[in-house]
Amino acid sequence: MMISRKLYLLLFFVILVSFSQAAGILEPGNSQIYEISGKVRLVGNEPFSQMVITDLNGKDYIISKEYYSTFKKFIHTKVTVASKIKEEELHSADGKYIKFLFFLIDPVILKDK
Repeated sequence: MMISRKLYLLLFFVILVSFSQAAGILEPGNSQIYEISGKVRLVGNEPFSQMVITDLNGKDYIISKEYYSTFKKFIHTKVTVASKIKEEELHSADGKYIKFLFFLIDPVILKDK
């Protein structure tokens, strides 16, 4: 009985850690720099439009408004940037859906086209 309780407890922690890493929860101070390649696009409707970089897998990386002037000349152009990434969860009001948002922190353009 005691061994099965320890086994269940161990299994619970393994599952908890694996979900936490997948959601980016365990590394709040992550300072790793990623290289992202994709097309710069404007998405959404005014006044709620956002500038994003969409990679080949269709994943959008949101560019903050302070970098719009840097990236606006690259709209509809493929670029490669180096940036830290901040991940946030967006939950629907009824709790049925979760969407992950990826924000670029201090992006630097490495190359275009």
